[in-house]
Amino acid sequence: MLIAFVSDYLPGYHTRAGGADWACRRVGELVSGHNIRVEYFTRRPDRKGEPLQGTVHYAWIVENFLPSPAARYAEVLKWYVVQLDPLAFAYFLLQFLRRRPDIVHLHRFRALTMAPIIAARLLGIPVYFSVLDYWMFCALETLSNENGAACRKFHGVWCWRCLPRSLVWLQRLLLAPRRRIFDCSIRGIKKFVVLSRSSAAILKAYGVPEEKITIIPLPYGGQFARIGPPETPEKDTLVYAGWIQKRKGLDVLLRALAVVTKEIPGARLTVIGPDVLWESQYRRSIDALIKVLGLTGNIRWLGPQPNEAVQDCIRRSEAVVVPEQWENMSPVIVGEAMFNRRPVIGSRLGGIPDFVQDTVTGLLFEASSSSDLAQKITYILKNKERAAEMGRNGRRAAEEIFSEEAIARKYVQLYS
Repeated sequence: MLIAFVSDYLPGYHTRAGGADWACRRVGELVSGHNIRVEYFTRRPDRKGEPLQGTVHYAWIVENFLPSPAARYAEVLKWYVVQLDPLAFAYFLLQFLRRRPDIVHLHRFRALTMAPIIAARLLGIPVYFSVLDYWMFCALETLSNENGAACRKFHGVWCWRCLPRSLVWLQRLLLAPRRRIFDCSIRGIKKFVVLSRSSAAILKAYGVPEEKITIIPLPYGGQFARIGPPETPEKDTLVYAGWIQKRKGLDVLLRALAVVTKEIPGARLTVIGPDVLWESQYRRSIDALIKVLGLTGNIRWLGPQPNEAVQDCIRRSEAVVVPEQWENMSPVIVGEAMFNRRPVIGSRLGGIPDFVQDTVTGLLFEASSSSDLAQKITYILKNKERAAEMGRNGRRAAEEIFSEEAIARKYVQLYS
């Protein structure tokens, strides 16, 4: 059986690869060898690729052939209007004709647009979709409204309130057909793979039939199961790993840290992750907030790092903080912390409570409350034996929840 894995980015091939892209690669590595052959389809790389168990193909997209300013406008036009890149469509149609995959499995594919879905449907190839963000269901991808509250209105003209306030009349005009455009593609998807019960409930609320939804946790790779005893952590050190964007909640964490340092002056935060091109203003606000709060000496800013460096930082920390402000179905960093025997301090939101058992494997806090987060951080840093116990509990839970054998069986069953 040949399965075409489609993803905007791949770890080792793109500097901007994130958790969703790691998920794509790990699933591909996991199912390869079970009478399944995986070939990857992604954007043109910007770094030398690391070997994969499968051929990697580089898709055409319009932006690759335009100068930088024009490429940006093309990206915005695709996002607002048709969700279809004509070059990507031609590429996938040609490649699927040549390769004849038995299944096309989509992961994060916003830049590639609906092109692989349409090409696969024209050729009668079933399409599966791993829901790793909510781009297909929400213009903001976060399922939250302009006030940060949970939103279940999904696509529509009302989405202009969450977008940049310019040319509002034009935005409303372009957003009007958005739900119909996405529904047309969603109807062509045979199976939806979600990572948590929370995510399954969201898809059902959108209108996806329950029989099309399968819950399969993220696989983390054998290297995580082989992680040995924990290292002695650096005192009062925390880790944040994620995109530098508002929905990830770094600003909430910084405000909490400012409270913590009044009681624990040596508390330090290691920040790992890339900037987001369209949220440069948020990054500037973070830089300003660090200065205003007097946290310059408490922050170690590393930027994007290879996975080995991320794991090293986790092992040298006392806890991993996951301050999500959107209904993230299963942040990759949660499982990584659990395998490394570090307690998770996470938002009580989305899929995080599915994996973090409050007071057992970590602590949960109210997502928008920096004061609640500060209390949980202070507790962890002041109760080191209890924190270590949570970390050990987390490792046992991770070995059960993210069992590679069980996850592989679920995927093989899904494909068959």
